[in-house]
Amino acid sequence: MEHRRSKGMSFNEAAAEAQSIFLNFDVPQHMALQYLDRMGLFMFMKFFIRFQGVLTRAIGKKPATILLLQLMSMQLGMIGILDPFILFRLGNPFSGSVFNLFDAFKGIAGIALIGRILF
Repeated sequence: MEHRRSKGMSFNEAAAEAQSIFLNFDVPQHMALQYLDRMGLFMFMKFFIRFQGVLTRAIGKKPATILLLQLMSMQLGMIGILDPFILFRLGNPFSGSVFNLFDAFKGIAGIALIGRILF
């Protein structure tokens, strides 16, 4: 908040922006989503849904910075800032669930190294 105030924002504006960006995980989600989340079918759904507003606001304010961060992370082989963006998740709604457990297992560094050596 102090950074925003030093840029000329009033205290109330800075507090409102900080509150809109904060992801409050204590607020319950719909019962069906909560059930699917607990069963492992739609994991981290609270984060995914609530992060969309923060991400779209960041894309609107600094599109070049977001694009450069995404490109740099892709070049380094890392997950980028746009990975949780809803437009990139339209293909497979189960991409972060128990159905991809085998892919997660292959992502462990030691297992991946053994796989590269053997195959």
